[in-house]
Amino acid sequence: MSSVPAPGVAGRIDRSTVLKLLSYALIFFLILYARRSAQLLHPQVWDEDGLVIMRDLIQAGPASILWPLNGYLLVIPRTITFLALSVSVSYYPLISTLLAWAFTIAALIAISVSPLALRGGVLLAIAAGLVPSDPEVFGLPLYTFWWAGLLIVAAAFWRPQGGATAWRVAFVVGGGLSSPIVLLALPLFLCRAAMWRKDVAERIVAIVATVCAIAQIAALVQSHVVAQQSLLSTSGLLAALPMFFGNYVAGSVVRAQPQFATVIEWVVAVATLALIAVALRTGRRHIAMLAALLYLLFGSIALSAARAPILILDPVTTGPRYFFYPFVFEAWLLLQIAFLARERFVRWTAAAFVGLAVLNAIPALSRPHDDLRWLANVRNCAQVGDTEVYGVPIEFDGRAASAWVLQLSGAHCRILAARDLLARFAPADAALVPPFVMHDPPPPGAYASFASVRAVVSNGWNGTDVQHSLLPGFVVIGSYRSGDADTGALKLRLHRGDRILYRSPVAHRQRIIVEGAAPARFDTVLPNAPDWVVLDFSNRRLPNDFIVLLEDEGTGPGEWSAVALLNA
Repeated sequence: MSSVPAPGVAGRIDRSTVLKLLSYALIFFLILYARRSAQLLHPQVWDEDGLVIMRDLIQAGPASILWPLNGYLLVIPRTITFLALSVSVSYYPLISTLLAWAFTIAALIAISVSPLALRGGVLLAIAAGLVPSDPEVFGLPLYTFWWAGLLIVAAAFWRPQGGATAWRVAFVVGGGLSSPIVLLALPLFLCRAAMWRKDVAERIVAIVATVCAIAQIAALVQSHVVAQQSLLSTSGLLAALPMFFGNYVAGSVVRAQPQFATVIEWVVAVATLALIAVALRTGRRHIAMLAALLYLLFGSIALSAARAPILILDPVTTGPRYFFYPFVFEAWLLLQIAFLARERFVRWTAAAFVGLAVLNAIPALSRPHDDLRWLANVRNCAQVGDTEVYGVPIEFDGRAASAWVLQLSGAHCRILAARDLLARFAPADAALVPPFVMHDPPPPGAYASFASVRAVVSNGWNGTDVQHSLLPGFVVIGSYRSGDADTGALKLRLHRGDRILYRSPVAHRQRIIVEGAAPARFDTVLPNAPDWVVLDFSNRRLPNDFIVLLEDEGTGPGEWSAVALLNA
């Protein structure tokens, strides 16, 4: 297995090494593309990256890179956001995504070629890239801290007298100031320093890891983060075993057969733990390394439980990020057993479990998301008054209806636009946005500002939705009369701030036109909305009173539209 060359070593890297690094980069790019191609092809701003990190940079500048977020120091994610925003606000989603992908690929290459005591080389990195969970932590600037944490673990498993101390320290500093996993890995560094007390490099790395851990503890205390208590109970511990071990190998089967989910999870969990126990008993020569990985596995499960109620977690639907480290460490532990166990049956069983986990990842390999029109919204924000606030939508779960909103003043947007080095390359027609913002439906009875049936100017739909929905307090008007091929138009007279309920499962030839607004001010795109969503017509560029024309010209399967108005 090749190793990372120590900084300062003279001479050129040979051609075979360059080809190996390029081949690894291609492999990891393809894995990232398979898992998060939507983010590269249609880049978006996600979660706290836009709502907190970007806002902090706008308000406080580069000093905010050292601010904690949710109890953690996140130096690498914040640095990526700072670099991308310094180049262009218009192309921020694309630039930050490219930087995030570059960092992730570099981290995986580092794991593959560093002089680790762990066996597997590039297989360790591939296993991390193919964890059987939703790819929540893949390809986003905010979640690069999960990959930075793997660099800390790599440094903890450095081969004794493996050299390249500068690289190892860099891994610990970058990862330790970006991921709380340094707290879990710190005992490993301290044990290494005690075992090889004459090795100056081990003492240096242990000291650096300790400083980073203290910094993360200080951030945690400062943030007043309260840990969950779910794993401290017997029921919580019993739930953790099948959830994390069973879902790694057989999660897709569990989801396909929910009536047998508990039995399948327990059978797989017991089998996995029995395999690990046999490997520990018979592999005494490598017991320290296997025990260290087992410690990281159980420790990462405890950290996940400390952040979220463990009984509601699921690797695909609920908190998939909390399964990332446990699944990676389980994969690495099984790979070591496959390489090092003396009994052929144990080796092949461990390898089979890893193979089943890769197959298990296929149903959750990738995820789509709605386009929230970042460039268009940033441009529109720059058109409002200095003290007026514009809401720029930010991805939360990939659905436009549940997007978060970054509140920016017109003055802030104009400052960002003035610093934009790539603004002149942005397409002119990208400024068009829908006249509405989408939300999830409100709870029953919270119907303030909803338009009523009195808003109907003309009804060319004369139908309903395909389910003939009955919504208490509302009247449903839709284009579905006898089939999906029905067409027509609905005209509504609205006031700025009015809201309506809307749905259309396949919006290909469905559009919205605002009459009474400046020409070509708004996009005419209507969203795909299989379930009811709220269209909130609060855009500040709308006139006080206007006519909305909803046209449905679609004749394909599912191409019908419907609105719901208050029955008043």
